[in-house]
Amino acid sequence: MEHAQQTTATTGTASGKDAAARNPSLTPLADALIPAAEGELSASQAGVPGIFLDQAVTLRPDLAKVLDEAARTLATGMPATELLASWQKTQPDEFQKLFLLVRGAYFLNPEVQRRFHYDGVTPHPLSEAVPPDYTDLLPTVIAAGPRYRRATDNPTAADDKAGDVSAARSAAQTREGR
Repeated sequence: MEHAQQTTATTGTASGKDAAARNPSLTPLADALIPAAEGELSASQAGVPGIFLDQAVTLRPDLAKVLDEAARTLATGMPATELLASWQKTQPDEFQKLFLLVRGAYFLNPEVQRRFHYDGVTPHPLSEAVPPDYTDLLPTVIAAGPRYRRATDNPTAADDKAGDVSAARSAAQTREGR
């Protein structure tokens, strides 16, 4: 963890110089969100309060504000568990953003990825040599022929959105004098 914090201090982040000062103070918060479990790393053991949190903020700069707010609150002496319990009740959206950022930072660690057999979000493009598997459905759809709903000027609940679209077209055509 010391190495991760040193790396953080030298590399900086999208949120600027505050990251090096902010991240060590977030260790208790990160560990309250992701504690150590049998065979699994806690957030601080995984380096979350260091370089991985900085990387997460770089990837999601829109979440830096909630992280800074948490660091300011912790700097007042409020225990991390109290802050989390308070935010869960009074600021659930902010709590979710914070938890998302810490979880994301946790899974940026290659050791965590290895332990969870997590490859990350990787593209799996279809091979051009193998046609998509839905093409066998096309002949059936084409053979069924076109199907239309009857549009009315006074849509009923049964006509739902199709009727609403039809009524809007009719009203527009009437206004245009057609």
